Amino acid sequence: MPEMDETEEDERYAPNAIEVALRLIRIGVSSHRWLCLFTWLLAMGYGIAFTTAAPSYYESWTKIYVSSAEQITAELTGGRKPRDDTTARGLSEAVLNYDNLLALTREAKLVQRFPSTRTWALRAKDRLMKALIGPYSDETMERIMVSSLRNHVVVTFEAPATIAFSVEWVSPDGALTLVKLVERNYRATRKAEELAAIDRATAILEGEVRKTHEAIARSSAVIHESDRRPGVKPGDTGKPTAVVEDSTIRVAQMNLSAAELKAHELLGRLDSARMDRATAESDFDSRYSIIDPPELPLRPSKPKKPLWYAATFLISILLAVLVPVVRFLGTDHPESDPDRQVQTSNLDAQTAGDDDAAPLPDSALERQARSGVDGLSATESRARAFFAYPSRPATLAETMRIAAKKLNLSQQFDARTWEDLSVGGKLIIDEIRRSIESTDLLIADLTGLNPNVLFEVGYAIAKRKRVWLLEDRARGERGIEGFPALSTLGFTRYSNSSHIVDSLMAEKPHMDMQDSLYPRFFSRHIVTSAAGYFYLKSEHETETSVQLTEGLHQSSAPVVSDDPSENWRPLGWYGSQISRTEAVVWHLTEEGSPERHALHALVVGLAVGLDKQVLILCDGPVLAPLDYRHLARQYQTAAAARQHLDAWLESRSS
Repeated sequence: MPEMDETEEDERYAPNAIEVALRLIRIGVSSHRWLCLFTWLLAMGYGIAFTTAAPSYYESWTKIYVSSAEQITAELTGGRKPRDDTTARGLSEAVLNYDNLLALTREAKLVQRFPSTRTWALRAKDRLMKALIGPYSDETMERIMVSSLRNHVVVTFEAPATIAFSVEWVSPDGALTLVKLVERNYRATRKAEELAAIDRATAILEGEVRKTHEAIARSSAVIHESDRRPGVKPGDTGKPTAVVEDSTIRVAQMNLSAAELKAHELLGRLDSARMDRATAESDFDSRYSIIDPPELPLRPSKPKKPLWYAATFLISILLAVLVPVVRFLGTDHPESDPDRQVQTSNLDAQTAGDDDAAPLPDSALERQARSGVDGLSATESRARAFFAYPSRPATLAETMRIAAKKLNLSQQFDARTWEDLSVGGKLIIDEIRRSIESTDLLIADLTGLNPNVLFEVGYAIAKRKRVWLLEDRARGERGIEGFPALSTLGFTRYSNSSHIVDSLMAEKPHMDMQDSLYPRFFSRHIVTSAAGYFYLKSEHETETSVQLTEGLHQSSAPVVSDDPSENWRPLGWYGSQISRTEAVVWHLTEEGSPERHALHALVVGLAVGLDKQVLILCDGPVLAPLDYRHLARQYQTAAAARQHLDAWLESRSS
C-alpha cells in the first residue's frame, strides 16, 4: 500500500458537514416519525389559517398630467427647483394632512363601511375587544381610519410633469372610491390655491365698489333734499342761510361726480378680474388633465397568497425536520451533553488499490483486508483498543479518530472510538461499558480532565483493563501532573495522530495486557464484607452539605468522608474506601473545582466498575455528565436534597 503523509490522511478522514447534517436529519426523523408528522400538520394548519385570515389589499391608481411642471414645482418649494424626492414629499404633505384625510374618511363613509371590510378572524377579534373594553366611539374610529389612510395612500411626483395617486384598501370598490376622492380633492385644493389671489383681488374690488355706491347714494340724497326746500334756489345769495346751503349743494355735486367716476373705474377693474378668474379656471382644467383614469382592481395587490402558501409549505417541511432533530438531541444522547457531542459522520475507509469496488463500512473493509490464516480472522488476532476522549475541542476529537484509523490500518489493532458505538443514531452508556469490558486496551485522552473520560478510566481500572493515558501537548494547561490522584501514573504527550501511533508502537502497552492498574490499587484492599457509605463531600460547607452529612451520620451504617478541606489523597486510598463500603454518595455542586469534580468522577467510575451502589446529588443548575447522569438526582433546596437522600437510604434498608 502506498504511503501517504499525515495531511493527506487527515483530509481523507475529515468529516463532511453535509453528510453529518443529512445523517442527523435522517436519524431524527426516523426516530420521531409521529412528531415529524404532527409538527408538519400543525405548521401547515397554522400557516393556512393565518394566510386565509389575513386581509387582502386592492390597489387602484390614477395619474394627472400637469402641463406646467415648473409652476407646480415652484409653488411647492418656494421658487426653488428641488429634487424629485423633495417635490414628492411636498405633494404627500399637501395631500396627507390630517384635515384632508378626515374629510376623505367622512366623505367615503369609511367608519360605517368598516365592519363589512373585516375578515372572519378580524371580526372575531373585534367582537372580543368589544366585549372586553366596549365599543369605540365615532371619533376614535375616525382617528383609526385617518391613521390607516396615511399608511395606504401614496402620492408621487413623476418627472417631468406627472402626479400619481395610489390607494390600497381592503375592498376593490373602496380602493376605487378613495383614489377618485383623493384625486378630486387634490384638484379642488390646487384649484382653490391657484385662484385664491384672483378671488382676493375680486373681493377687494367688490368692497371698494360697494363703498363707492354708498358715497354716490349719500351725495345724491343731499342734492335731492335741497331741491325739495321752498324759497331757496341755487345761486340765491341774498340771505346768509341761502349762501351756506348753496355751498353744501355744490360739495355734494362734486362728490357725486367723483364717486361716479370712481365707480365706473372700479366696475371696469372688477369685470376684468372676473374675466381673469374665468380664464384661470378654464386654464386650470386644461392644465390638470387625467392621463390614467382609475379602474376597479380585479386582483389583490397584497399579500401574495400563493407565495404565502408556498412559504407555509416550505417552512412546515423545515420545522417537521428540525423539531424531531432537536427532540432527538435533547434526549439522553451525547449530542445534548456539553462534554460529548456525537459526530455522526460516516468515515468510510477506502483502499488504495480497489477504486472501482463498492465502498463497504469501515470494519468490513478492515476484516476483508486483514483476514488471517488457520481459521482465525485478522480481527480476532489483533489487540482490541477503545478510545475515550472528549468531543471538544473538535480538532482533538478529530485527532483521536484519525489515530484509530491508522491503528486499524496497521493490522495490529482492532481500534474503536466511542463515536463508533452509535446505535440507531443514539449513543448509550451501556454500550460504552460493554465496549470497555470487551476491550484489551483503553486509550484515554485526559486533556482538560474531562469527567466523562475519567469516569470511563475508573470503570476500566475496576474491570482490570489495561489503561494507556494521553495528554495533548498544546492543551495540557490543566495537566495530569497537576492532578494528585493520577500523579503516580505514567502518560504520553502528543501533538498529532502520528505521535500517538508512534508512541503506542514504541511503548507497546498492548503486549502486556496483564499490567493493569487494578492489582496495584485494589488487590490488598479486598475485604470479605463491606459496610457503610463512602461520602464525597462538596468543597463548601453549605446548608445542603450540612444536612446531607447529618442524614448520612444518622443512618446506622458507618460513614467515611472525603473531606476537601484535607490534603489530596492517592488513588489507592480511594480504592481502599470503595472496597470497604457498600455505596458511594457524591454531593456535586456548581462551586466545586474542576480538579475535584474530575477526581470524584474517577472514583464513581471505580465504584460502578466494582458494582457498588452510587447516589449523586446535583445542585439545581448543575447537569451531571452523560456517563453517570442516570445516577444523579437534581435538587433545588437543601430540604429537597435531604429528601432524596432519605428516600435512597430507606430503599436500601428495605
